[in-house]
Amino acid sequence: MIQLIDVNKTFLNSPVPAVRGVSMEVKDGEICAMVGPSGCGKTTILRMINRLEEPSSGTIMVGGRDIQQEDPDRLRRGIGYVIQQIGLLPHRTIGENVSLVPRLLRWSEQKIKSRVINLLEMVGLDPGQVYEKFPHQLSGGQMQRVGVARALAADPPILLMDEPFGAVDPIVRNRLQEEFLNLQQQVKKTVCFVTHDINEAIKMGDRIAVLNEGRLVQYNSPLEVLSHPVNDFVVNILGEDRGVKLLNLTRAEALMSEAVLLQESQMDRAVQVLQESGKTVGFIKPNGNESIKYFTLENIKKGMPVKEILEKGTCFIDGFQPVKTALETMMKRNSDVVGILKEDRFVGIITWQDIKKHISTIREHENEC
Repeated sequence: MIQLIDVNKTFLNSPVPAVRGVSMEVKDGEICAMVGPSGCGKTTILRMINRLEEPSSGTIMVGGRDIQQEDPDRLRRGIGYVIQQIGLLPHRTIGENVSLVPRLLRWSEQKIKSRVINLLEMVGLDPGQVYEKFPHQLSGGQMQRVGVARALAADPPILLMDEPFGAVDPIVRNRLQEEFLNLQQQVKKTVCFVTHDINEAIKMGDRIAVLNEGRLVQYNSPLEVLSHPVNDFVVNILGEDRGVKLLNLTRAEALMSEAVLLQESQMDRAVQVLQESGKTVGFIKPNGNESIKYFTLENIKKGMPVKEILEKGTCFIDGFQPVKTALETMMKRNSDVVGILKEDRFVGIITWQDIKKHISTIREHENEC
C-alpha cells in the first residue's frame, strides 16, 4: 500500500509549489492512474515515492512504513520504475539490462538467467531472439517491453510507471496496454501510472487521480469520475464523449450470452431451438476451415433462404476487451453480432441489442445520480 498524507513539494528555483497538500491511498494490487496537464505534479509525486525527490513537507508511507526512515537505495530496489524514455543501457545486452537489480541483490547466475528468460517470455518477447541483442537492435515497442521486464526483475511489490507507452505509435501503444493489463492479472503489483491521456487512464486505472496545479482535484474509480466529475476542470479533462468512455469500463464478457450452435442440417428446426433457448441469434458449426456463420430468428421468420441468412461471417473479439471495442467492431463489419473468444475458444456472443440495453442502464444510473 502507498499512502500520501498532506504532501507538499516546492523546488528551490520556483516560488510556485509543484505539489500542494496531496493526500491519497493506493491499495495493494491496484493501479492508480494519475492524469492532468503538464506541470500538474504527476511525475514529481512519482519521484517522491522512490525518493528521487524529497517532499518539502508531509508523509509518504510504503507498506505501512515512513519512507523517510528507509535507506533510499534499499527502498528503490523494492520499487520497479518504468519511464517513457525507457532508460536501457545502450552498451549492455537485453539480458544484462533486465538483470541489473538482481545482480545488485547478488542473486546466483542460474537464478538470474532463469528469471530474465521467464520475464522476457512474460512480456511477449522470445529470449532466444533478444537475449544477446543490444537496445538499438529492437523496435520501440520491444524496448518498452524490456523496460517493463527490467522493472519486474526483482519481483518488487510496487511499480512506478511514468508515461511508459507514450513514445510508441497508437497501435503498438494499445497492444502494450492490453499486454500489461493481462500481465497485471498474473502479478498483481501496486502500480502508480502517470499519463497525459484520459482514455489511457480510464483503461488502465482501478482508480484515477486527476491533478491540476499540484492539487489533487478528484480521486476515485473511473466509473465514479466519469459519472460524477467534481468540477468543470474534470469535465473538460474527460472530454465531450464522456458517456461513450463509460463503455470502456465494462468487459465484453460481462454482456455475453451463450451461443446456440447448430449443424447446417438442423436449420429446419432452428426456430424451435432458438425459442426453447430464449435466444434470437444462433450459429452454424463450421466444416473444416469455414468461418463460423450466424443466423437470426427474425430472418428465419421472414422466410429468407438459408444461403442468404448465412452469408455473413462472424467477427470476434476477446472477452477481456471493453464493450466499446465490441461496438466499434460491429460498426466496422456492419454486423449486429460479435462473437466472444476466451483463450481462443468461441464461448458466446454480444448483440447490438445487448449494447443498447447496457447504454440505457448507464443513462439510468447517470439520471439517478
